[in-house]
Amino acid sequence: MSAMAAERLREPEQLYVPLGYTPEDADRIRENLTEEQGREFWRQLMNAIKRARNEGDLRAINLVVESWYRTLLFASRPHFDDLWDGAQRTDGPRLSPEDVRRRRSQRDR
Repeated sequence: MSAMAAERLREPEQLYVPLGYTPEDADRIRENLTEEQGREFWRQLMNAIKRARNEGDLRAINLVVESWYRTLLFASRPHFDDLWDGAQRTDGPRLSPEDVRRRRSQRDR
């Protein structure tokens, strides 16, 4: 089975904008970034813009913006630190990506 190349995104209208996004979301996101995380976000975004210009494909920008936005939404949830600490202390085996796919397919039957 071969992977099909995704269609290039060429129009600004194709860029990712979170559903229901408001200007206040930008402030909330910025407040949840450390100084180091802010630098890393901008580094990744600038690299994505360069890549988009070189390849004529806006997908790189979408990947950066969406991944940071989703991560920050999750991390800004109440009790995130407690949940994260609990997940890190779990003594169970670490699952490979294949293990996760197999469990999902079993669950979805």
